[in-house]
Amino acid sequence: MSCALRSVGVAIAYVTASSSGAVRLGVAAVSSDGGRHWTRATISGPVYFSGGIACSTSEVCYATASGPHTASGFLLVSDNGGLTWPTRLAEPKYGPRGTISCPAVRSCWATGGLGLLSTINGGRSWTQRHGPVGAGGNADVASLYCPSMLRCIAVGTEPSPGYPVIFVTDNDGSSWHFASFRSSSALLDTVDGSGGLASVTCSATQYCVAVGAAFIGWPIVVTSTDGGESWQMPTMPPLVSGGGLTDVTCDALDGCVVVGSTRNDAALIATSQPNQTWDARLQGVGSNWSSLSCTGLGHCVAVGNYAAMVASPKGARS
Repeated sequence: MSCALRSVGVAIAYVTASSSGAVRLGVAAVSSDGGRHWTRATISGPVYFSGGIACSTSEVCYATASGPHTASGFLLVSDNGGLTWPTRLAEPKYGPRGTISCPAVRSCWATGGLGLLSTINGGRSWTQRHGPVGAGGNADVASLYCPSMLRCIAVGTEPSPGYPVIFVTDNDGSSWHFASFRSSSALLDTVDGSGGLASVTCSATQYCVAVGAAFIGWPIVVTSTDGGESWQMPTMPPLVSGGGLTDVTCDALDGCVVVGSTRNDAALIATSQPNQTWDARLQGVGSNWSSLSCTGLGHCVAVGNYAAMVASPKGARS
């Protein structure tokens, strides 16, 4: 989900029918009143959204997707705040899939091809970039935060043996380096050597937060005060004793919100202010949050699913 303004938000999803488990075609919805009411958007042809959405302005939005009869990814473009998605853009040999980050209206990073792709003309052509590579090979990138086309932070999972990783580039993706942790073994010790990061974001003051989950069923939160070069692990409240975190957003004053679910499938929202501990709240068993967007002034919108529903929206990404 992405909200460029407090009043305007766009959410994309795929829908899974609980009775059969079949994945249905993607849907998109738009809110113009801060998330209180939603209107279904018009999409050009059947699509499967692949999890990436970015609204550079209140009008221009991009989303990554694929078609029901091909595995090739493409970019959907909306010029009216997500109300209609008439344009599909992709290269013939590869296309954007998964997460996307657009530091400017026509300039975006996305996962796709052999790792990462970039465009500076609104998706009409793409350039293959070197993706982050660790000891186990090409990293599985789950989220990108790119303040410019030169600098980008990628988080995800090392494919073998499968531990959470953070990579940084300062040269347009020509090379990547591991971000450092204040204690080199702190992250691996906490997750028992395996897990992944699902989302990363930074504020204008270089304060960054990345979240995810350990494979043993524990949430992961790591923070940075230097724009993503070095990271440390804050203390989470006792309430957060299991499960995982799926998304994070931070405002200009470094106040952050994370969402996810506990080990018992209770939706979880946790907030923090600079130099303070995290305050967590549970939303009820049988539900979880998958994505959120905060536009400041204490206003946030979160989306997720409720297990008791026959069909529920899942899979949205900010």
